[in-house]
Amino acid sequence: MDTIESIIRWAGGIAALIVIIVVLISVGRFRAQPAGKIVGSSPARLYSPVFLVISSLISIAICYLLWRPIVTTLPPWAQAVALVVGTLFYFGGIGLVLWGRQALGKFHNVSTTQGVQLFADHQLITSGPFAIVRHPMYLGFFLTVFGGLLLYQTWTMVLFLLCSPVFVKRARREEEALISVFGDEYQAYKRSVPAFFPRLFKRKPDV
Repeated sequence: MDTIESIIRWAGGIAALIVIIVVLISVGRFRAQPAGKIVGSSPARLYSPVFLVISSLISIAICYLLWRPIVTTLPPWAQAVALVVGTLFYFGGIGLVLWGRQALGKFHNVSTTQGVQLFADHQLITSGPFAIVRHPMYLGFFLTVFGGLLLYQTWTMVLFLLCSPVFVKRARREEEALISVFGDEYQAYKRSVPAFFPRLFKRKPDV
């Protein structure tokens, strides 16, 4: 059991590293894209190599300092349940993040709670995971954090969980930008597709 748990945890760390690398590569590509409409303050500082290096080092330091167990021991049955459920949510969430990134293609961008920048030739993506929820990458983050909390059981994951409302605010800011560009098209999409949680039953179209 301990060997399986160790392998899963190491695989989880490698998967998280892959996501980070994919996002950093995307950020490098953003700088070559023609800028489009900005809603709120410009998030251009996020594309600065200096900002990326400094913020990454600070984040790594905080995660390292908080990488301490929340509880020392769990009953064997509870640990087994946490391992199974955590693995499903963690890797499912990472898969959803990567699927959303692939679906967005060159239109994937980085935003903040204060501002969003679209591209000059921006297109509204409603296929792939975006046909299920409007913010699949954020949903993937939530699932990954919840799964990581069960899988790793450290204070670092608690911190990530507490940061979740930030992504909800970012999602709202991004929708403001998309509405300002796509108008009725995005409003119709918003009515038919939920923000974060898939519908069990498909909503009937407005008549």
